[in-house]
Amino acid sequence: PQVSGVSPKEGPLNGGTKLTIRGQNLGRNKEDVIGLYVCGSNVLSSLEYISSNKLICTTKPWKAGSGNVSVETQSGGRGVSLVQFCFVNPPQV
Repeated sequence: PQVSGVSPKEGPLNGGTKLTIRGQNLGRNKEDVIGLYVCGSNVLSSLEYISSNKLICTTKPWKAGSGNVSVETQSGGRGVSLVQFCFVNPPQV
């Protein structure tokens, strides 16, 4: 798999961010995707398989910081994004 884009690029620590992952060879189908991680957090349970070029997932609560997004498939191994996703503290109102 090749992960070429992640949007949005950041979300709150308490999770719930709907993340769109774009790339190539992101799995033949939902069952082909065996690993999906955002900054090391396993979000496979929230996977929505759109196509081999687009996946959607929802972040879980996680610690502050940024990291890459990785997709692992049975058919093609593992791909790691060059772009980073960042967990941020929501601004205090």
